[in-house]
Amino acid sequence: MDREQQLEKALNAIADREEAYEEACKSFADAESEYRIQKSREYLAAEGTEKAREATAIIRVEKYLRERDRLEAVKDFTFQKLRDAQMATSARQSLLNADVRTNKAFA
Repeated sequence: MDREQQLEKALNAIADREEAYEEACKSFADAESEYRIQKSREYLAAEGTEKAREATAIIRVEKYLRERDRLEAVKDFTFQKLRDAQMATSARQSLLNADVRTNKAFA
């Protein structure tokens, strides 16, 4: 596989990772919204001081908080994979450009 084919493959990988990151962002946003809605409901239903109501609400929505945190980690990981692919592609482009310039200089 020559450098141009490697570059094309890398660009396709970036496109795939961009789609995965977009999906991860949407999933995280949905989980964040669900967590906030459920927490607000539980806060309003709880009794006691403000701090007690807050603590009770968080305990009651634990599963939503865990899912939100898990999806945030997936989103962050997916973003890092995207950034890594972008940096690798940038390096490949630089090598390809340097190769082209070298070939032209010796032609």
